[in-house]
Amino acid sequence: MGYNISIFILVFFYYFIIFMSIIMFQNYDHVCRGKRIYIYDLPPEFNSDLVARCRYGITSWLNFCPHTSNDGFGAKLDSGEKLPWKFAPPGLTTTTTTAVPDDAFTQGWYKTDPYMLELIFHSRLQSYPCRTSNSAIADVFFIPYYTGLDALRYLYNTTEQTDTHGVKLVAWFKENAGEKWTLNGGNDHFMVLGRTSWDFDVVTDGAESWGTGICSLPPMKNVTGLFLERKPWLENEQAVPYPTSFHPSAPELSHWLAKVRRIKRRSLFAFAGATRAHLKDSIRSRLLQQCSGSVACSLINCHQLQCSHNPKPIMNVFLQSKFCLQPRGDTPTRRSTFDGMIAGCIPVFFHEHSAYTQYTLHFPADRNSYSVYIPEERIISGASIEAELLKFSEEKIQRMRETIVSFIPKLLYTRHSSEAGFQSVQGDAFDTTIEGVLKKVATYKDQVKLS
Repeated sequence: MGYNISIFILVFFYYFIIFMSIIMFQNYDHVCRGKRIYIYDLPPEFNSDLVARCRYGITSWLNFCPHTSNDGFGAKLDSGEKLPWKFAPPGLTTTTTTAVPDDAFTQGWYKTDPYMLELIFHSRLQSYPCRTSNSAIADVFFIPYYTGLDALRYLYNTTEQTDTHGVKLVAWFKENAGEKWTLNGGNDHFMVLGRTSWDFDVVTDGAESWGTGICSLPPMKNVTGLFLERKPWLENEQAVPYPTSFHPSAPELSHWLAKVRRIKRRSLFAFAGATRAHLKDSIRSRLLQQCSGSVACSLINCHQLQCSHNPKPIMNVFLQSKFCLQPRGDTPTRRSTFDGMIAGCIPVFFHEHSAYTQYTLHFPADRNSYSVYIPEERIISGASIEAELLKFSEEKIQRMRETIVSFIPKLLYTRHSSEAGFQSVQGDAFDTTIEGVLKKVATYKDQVKLS
């Protein structure tokens, strides 16, 4: 009798496990239908070996090892680290203590370098819930090549031929990827190129040339590229937010957004930047002149203060300013745009390609709901920024700031963890970008079916 019961129990559990496996598979299939991503297992020379060579190994003058820690977020910001610069809002003395205490930067803040974008995306994709190891059922394919890191040796080393960048990668795909690579001509593939797109497409200006040329390789022309800045006329290029230094959990983000809403803003406008020696009489120099000559403007001169990798001085200014000036520099976009917006500072743009044609997945379609646009020609001709910004009522400013607060999560690369009790932010910059890639590939496949 006991023997029969034991057999019955074993048979019951056997079929129970099979039943539960079927249920789990059906649930996975329902949740992940159209969202399955396959990650190529590239040789380490295309990713991890590049990180291993971070200490003067790719270029003789650059050690970016500190920035690779914490999956590309860099070192945590030390809450006890003193500000190297004291912010005095207009009307206050230079000895006045900043209105934003250092403990505002104790949780979720890092010394992030924006060029670590490739590491950040690769890390998140490795724990992506709809990742599949079966390429036959994949909807989209990710190429984990740290293109921007590898580009350093081509951009800054005269012994490397720039037109060879990407040749080894293409050769590997032709030999190893098979039908995965050829079936849709690369239209269902994407990769992260953690610099501006200008760095990857050879541009010649007289005797000078710039760029590595990887994007000009015929096999790469259909692959969707995620850049810090895109060329707006190319459909396979998509700009994604520059990584800021804030990578919060859900509770940390809620706490920060409350601070952004309630803080008193003493400055009408702010500008963080420096002139470019090779850009004479540029928009930047005009903005520096106007800001330094106005009691309504808070200026951070990045010639005097090292603005990179320490968010405290910049965020202190942006949190206490209503508007933030965001001119173009060497290229139309800049990280400061995102530093300002996560602080609730309304961006003032002077060039169409600084935002509106770039971050179409992350910014609202109605530019007037969250930003101010003043063509740079008007500033060069002598228009007053202060006079333009004084036209906005406090009610209008409040509405614009509230719009920005509503999409701040889309601008952040937040922390994710499988630890018990950890609350992740849903719908951050990574999630928004992946959703956009999936939709783009699905649209392409639908068009192929109809043709």
